[in-house]
Amino acid sequence: MPPHASGVVGGIKAMAHSKGSLTTKLHLPVDAHGMPLRVLITEGPKADCTVVIPLIEGLNEKTENLLGDNAYDTNTIVEYAKSE
Repeated sequence: MPPHASGVVGGIKAMAHSKGSLTTKLHLPVDAHGMPLRVLITEGPKADCTVVIPLIEGLNEKTENLLGDNAYDTNTIVEYAKSE
């Protein structure tokens, strides 16, 4: 999809080549009902663990559990989650 196809003025900024095509990732923390609390769009090749702290920052005051796949399993993220 060309950057201008979304209709957004200036196009999509968070696009990068990955295995020959332009890709993006959507990072969404959700509540217990699966409703998004926040959205962060990054380039496809960007490591998930590098964006998780800004993504969950401030959510821990109303969060009982934090679930994520192994892409988010770093000591830094675990320590941050425990400290909040």
